[in-house]
Amino acid sequence: MNSLKSNIIFNILTTVMNTLLQLIILVILSKYVGTSSVGLLTLGLAITAPILLFSRFNLRSAYSSDYKSEYSFNQYFTLRLVSTIIYIFISIILIQTFDLNSYEEIFIILIVFWKGFESISDIIYAHFQKINSMRIIFFINLWKVSLSIIGFIIFISIFQNEIYSFLFLTIIHGIFIILELKKVQILLEQKIKFEFNFKYLLILTVPLGIAHFLTSMNVNIPRYILQYLSNTEQLGVYGSLFYLITAGSYIIISINNAVLPEQAKKRYKWNFNEVYKIKKKLDIIIFIIMIPTILVSLFFGDIIIEIIFNKEIASYKLELIVVTLIGLIKYLNINIDNIFLTYQMYIVQLKLNIVYLVIVTILSIIFISHLNILGAILAVLVAEIIIYFSKYILIIKKRGE
Repeated sequence: MNSLKSNIIFNILTTVMNTLLQLIILVILSKYVGTSSVGLLTLGLAITAPILLFSRFNLRSAYSSDYKSEYSFNQYFTLRLVSTIIYIFISIILIQTFDLNSYEEIFIILIVFWKGFESISDIIYAHFQKINSMRIIFFINLWKVSLSIIGFIIFISIFQNEIYSFLFLTIIHGIFIILELKKVQILLEQKIKFEFNFKYLLILTVPLGIAHFLTSMNVNIPRYILQYLSNTEQLGVYGSLFYLITAGSYIIISINNAVLPEQAKKRYKWNFNEVYKIKKKLDIIIFIIMIPTILVSLFFGDIIIEIIFNKEIASYKLELIVVTLIGLIKYLNINIDNIFLTYQMYIVQLKLNIVYLVIVTILSIIFISHLNILGAILAVLVAEIIIYFSKYILIIKKRGE
């Protein structure tokens, strides 16, 4: 197996593992603690995700593509560390603006630290990725995810308390940062030290952070409005249903990242039609997977959801069917985004993200006030469809150039 294929496989496997970790946490909380805990987890992730993604500045991709090493690993690492500390500080302040009791605040603050530690690990993985050693990332995450799942289950079983379980999860991720730093120091053949002269690196990567912030806001706006107009239990149901397609999104993105270099090569060596052929093949795969999935959700959705989560969430069968339709459109949108990346149409993507944000915000306010959780789901479906056809028209125009 050549190194490219090997790295693609290890990248997808790592993504699947980390997706599985969050899914297992959702399942455990819904079955053994309750839907309200799933709602708190969903709220915690919704509060932290936009700030976290902005604070990352997509430094991992920037470092991996910095072939001339214009900036040192220490500069990237220092910037990520500083931005993560700021993210934690802002998140804790933001949590105080929500109507939460002390127990709920502690729960969400632990989520903030857990995701912050993940962010620090992410920039360490950038070096492994740069030297084409995705295998290292895979085995690190194999141990990390395995220990996290085992520990989470044990703590929930013994204490019946999600705070102790998330505290364990956070500590495990903190310990692994130390181990990962030792490994990267060996590969770099130097000690990691703080280099605060990252001003120009920050200027370079801030636009990437803004783009990721907008993408995250697009996902989380319906959650904020649902929490405000409804309750935590409804948010828990929404989060559980949507995580099923979110998990698929991570895998589709991994596949698209893997084929992106090939698409870029075809852009320069051949023409747009060759690039478009790759998109069509990926679209066919998505239809082959999603059409049966939609049919299964139509006939057996409530049974499957009850097995995975609980009876309360299983009663939302209609919502599940609509969510699977969203999954189909969302995955097709991801494939089109890869063409935008291939042709470096970054400004177009940014404008479309802003349009999506406006549409989903307006529709969420209107629909949720009348239909609660179904309204939030329909708002996302309509927004996804409008953006898909907008992107498709732009791609057709590009094809004609």
